[in-house]
Amino acid sequence: MIQNFLAKLHETDFRTSIERLLLTAQSEKQKCSDKDVPQ
Repeated sequence: MIQNFLAKLHETDFRTSIERLLLTAQSEKQKCSDKDVPQ
Protein backbone atom coordinates (compact mmCIF):
# COMPACT_ATOMS: atom_id res chain seq x y z
CA MET A 1 0.00 0.00 0.00
CA ILE A 2 2.67 2.50 1.06
CA GLN A 3 4.96 1.37 -1.77
CA ASN A 4 2.17 1.91 -4.27
CA PHE A 5 1.61 5.41 -2.90
CA LEU A 6 5.32 6.22 -3.09
CA ALA A 7 5.52 4.91 -6.65
CA LYS A 8 2.59 7.12 -7.66
CA LEU A 9 4.13 10.10 -5.90
CA HIS A 10 7.46 9.53 -7.63
CA GLU A 11 5.74 9.15 -11.01
CA THR A 12 3.86 12.42 -10.57
CA ASP A 13 7.00 14.21 -9.41
CA PHE A 14 8.91 12.85 -12.39
CA ARG A 15 6.21 13.99 -14.81
CA THR A 16 6.15 17.45 -13.23
CA SER A 17 9.92 17.70 -13.57
CA ILE A 18 9.76 16.78 -17.25
CA GLU A 19 6.99 19.29 -17.90
CA ARG A 20 9.00 21.99 -16.16
CA LEU A 21 12.06 21.11 -18.23
CA LEU A 22 10.04 21.29 -21.44
CA LEU A 23 8.59 24.66 -20.47
CA THR A 24 12.05 25.98 -19.67
CA ALA A 25 13.40 24.74 -22.99
CA GLN A 26 10.49 26.36 -24.83
CA SER A 27 10.99 29.74 -23.16
CA GLU A 28 14.73 29.55 -23.90
CA LYS A 29 13.95 28.89 -27.56
CA GLN A 30 11.53 31.82 -27.52
CA LYS A 31 14.24 34.12 -26.18
CA CYS A 32 16.66 32.97 -28.87
CA SER A 33 14.21 33.50 -31.72
CA ASP A 34 13.31 36.91 -30.30
CA LYS A 35 16.98 37.86 -30.54
CA ASP A 36 17.18 36.64 -34.15
CA VAL A 37 14.20 38.70 -35.31
CA PRO A 38 15.13 42.31 -36.13
CA GLN A 39 12.78 44.76 -34.41
